Amino acid sequence: MQNPPGHRNNIQSASYREVGVGVVDGTGTVPNVNPHVGPQLVTQDFGTQPSPVPLITGVVYYDLNGNHFYDLGEGLGGVTVTVSNASYYAVTTTSGGFAVPVTTNGNYTVVFSVPGLAATQKVATVSSLKNVKVDLVPAYSPPVPSGPNPTSLNQSNLYTFNPALAIYHCRRRGKWPR
Repeated sequence: MQNPPGHRNNIQSASYREVGVGVVDGTGTVPNVNPHVGPQLVTQDFGTQPSPVPLITGVVYYDLNGNHFYDLGEGLGGVTVTVSNASYYAVTTTSGGFAVPVTTNGNYTVVFSVPGLAATQKVATVSSLKNVKVDLVPAYSPPVPSGPNPTSLNQSNLYTFNPALAIYHCRRRGKWPR
C-alpha cells in the first residue's frame, strides 16, 4: 500500500466528477527511485468542471437472456437518441451506450429511434444537476429466415433475414451434404 494514501482520498472524494486513467506496460526504469514498480504503470487524473453539466445517459440493449440486466453483446449500436430542449443528440455505440448533456434541472423527453422499430419515448427528470440513467430494452423478436426449401445444387440458395438493425445474407459455400 502506498504511503501516504492520497490516491485513495482522491478516488473517494465527492468533489471529483471525472477521471482519466492511463495504463502503460513496463517496469520502473529509474534507478534508486522505486525498482519494484510494474508490470504495469497506472495513473489516475481526477477533475471536475467549475459548473457541472448533467448528463442523460444509459444503454439500449436487447435482453437476450432475460435476466433484466445488460450483458456483454446485448447492446444496440446505431440508435439515435434525442432529448427535448437539448442542444445535442447521441447515436449509440456498438455497446448500446449513450450520453447527452443537458443544461438545467427539469423534465426531458428522451426519444429513441431504432432502425426498423417505432420510435420510443421516455421521460427523464434531472434534479440537483445530477446525471440520470435512462435505458431502453425493446422486445426482441428473433429473425425469421426466408429462402428456398429444400435447397439444391443448381439453384440460388440465398437466405435472408431481417433483424431490427440490419439485413444479413447467408449462403452456404462449397458442397452441400448428400
